[in-house]
Amino acid sequence: MAMLTLVVSAVVASGCYTFQPVRQASPGDQIRARLTIEEAIRQSQDRDTPIRVLDGTVRRSESDRIDLEVVTARGQTLQENFQFATSYSIPLTGIEEMSLRKLNPVKTGALLATLAAGLYLILDATVIDGGLFGSARPIDVDPAEPITPFKPVR
Repeated sequence: MAMLTLVVSAVVASGCYTFQPVRQASPGDQIRARLTIEEAIRQSQDRDTPIRVLDGTVRRSESDRIDLEVVTARGQTLQENFQFATSYSIPLTGIEEMSLRKLNPVKTGALLATLAAGLYLILDATVIDGGLFGSARPIDVDPAEPITPFKPVR
């Protein structure tokens, strides 16, 4: 059972998405932008280490630049979930590579197959075979011996 948990965790952690290179993005697209070193330094002026890769949602796309919203923190209270985001206005000349986040059907299929197999194993061990509560399979009984729930005490 521990091995199954490990396999399912690995598949889930790998995600069901892939990134496909694109030249232009539209508002609402989720993209990964790899910045040039110069642009990374310019965008990260108040950090010790420049950020070379930004994952976010395109808010505006023009012929020479894109506005990208990047989630920097998420949280929740009893009443609501919230997130903080930073907006970056990036010239297209400052982007080395831009990739669109897309659903990966192979990883998604593998994840669903793994989860279905895990569910079957759990049901097989607990419901079909009786699991911790005994077996649903027939017990060998000698037909000549009567079945009594209790043996008499003498």
